Amino acid sequence: MPRADQRLYTALLRLTRRFRAAGLPVLGIAGTDAVCYSLDWPGAVRQQLQHPPLGIGLAEGFKLLARLEQQLETLMQAEEHTREALAEWAALTDSFNPRPQRVSSSPNNLLPPAARAAAAAEQGLALLTRQAQQLTDPLLLDLELAGPREGAEDGPAALSLDELAAAVQQQHPDLFASQQQQTAAVVADDGAGDRELRLLQLAALQNELYHHQRFKYEPFEWVYEGLQPLLLPQQLQRRKLAPLTLAVVVAGVGRRLGLSLLPVPAEGGEGIAATVEEGVGGGPAAQGQVPLDKLRPDVAQRYAGRAQGGMAPAAGPWVLLLPAAAPGTPSGGSSSSGSSGSSGRRQQWSHAIDACTGEVMDAAAAQQRYPDLQVTADWQLRAPLVGWQHMVRTIIQAHQRRGESDLVAHWVYVLLALDPQAAEWGHMLHDSSHTAPAG
Repeated sequence: MPRADQRLYTALLRLTRRFRAAGLPVLGIAGTDAVCYSLDWPGAVRQQLQHPPLGIGLAEGFKLLARLEQQLETLMQAEEHTREALAEWAALTDSFNPRPQRVSSSPNNLLPPAARAAAAAEQGLALLTRQAQQLTDPLLLDLELAGPREGAEDGPAALSLDELAAAVQQQHPDLFASQQQQTAAVVADDGAGDRELRLLQLAALQNELYHHQRFKYEPFEWVYEGLQPLLLPQQLQRRKLAPLTLAVVVAGVGRRLGLSLLPVPAEGGEGIAATVEEGVGGGPAAQGQVPLDKLRPDVAQRYAGRAQGGMAPAAGPWVLLLPAAAPGTPSGGSSSSGSSGSSGRRQQWSHAIDACTGEVMDAAAAQQRYPDLQVTADWQLRAPLVGWQHMVRTIIQAHQRRGESDLVAHWVYVLLALDPQAAEWGHMLHDSSHTAPAG
């Protein structure tokens, strides 16, 4: 590496250590295309310096370094409890960092890609649930999460994901191995094995969760339902959930049974943040927590909690993909199924479950129903970070709809930390003209 590049690399690593010392995630450079979906920021930086893309020179690199400095300063403006929450998200991203020296210390990185994505979604939603409970009246949220009282007629039993997996195995003992064999199967296999067997397992999982356990999605209004449809308590009694949460539940149960399913948003997630609306009750502006003076006027009005009527925004659909490629098959190899990305390569998958209804479809039917479904060759690598971003955008939408501006302010900072490409960065930084390659 040339000496000048070494100086830039050293400066970037020094700034990265400041992020880490402050307990802040560093996943890219705000307002640019430099997003580290691999969750290994130092490795991504070194790779970009060794193989710089066209149009990005040393001068541009130091401008981006200055942008990263601004990013740190902006995140440091968050309240103390928000920075504590960011430290937990930083620890979560670290646990999925694929660097070789971290594999032995993090069981997450021993999992194959689809199972790793499912684990990331489950752990991320569990973290979001715990933090939401800490931010809300604990007694009130405990009552909300508890759902119907014990003994209530026709009330479903509260079950953990482990217990749900055990229920599936009990109903179909010939299709699923023991717990130890399931764990070994997930680690050793991510789409291989007998195709017909996996389709039978998929049908058994769908039948138990959507028919016997009655999990489903029904349109809801955050104002009246609270956060219940989104959250993932340790014991699930509520069965009517948001599509994202249903996808996490199904993927989590499948992973425990040795069946890897990749949770994927069927539509672009950026629209969640763009269509955030205020709660019908309005609410005071959180002037001390979100720098509204740096936002565009229309965005500032939204974040001020200004009351608006209208229909509640629809929850974005999610699907769960059943990988079709056997180990050793390149993820970008030719396939008749899957959706092409910008590079024209395809991610192999054979079937999908609609998280809202439990319907099992082949790849062609899934693409016909969701024409915007994009599963690029590197989606399994991107899935953990994209899933977390969707979760945070969704809880922002919920609090916005309820007019809870102080909670919106908290989660906006979490979104900024997890999504360098969030539109809000363009309003919080003075200059958004720089671009850089994805890491």
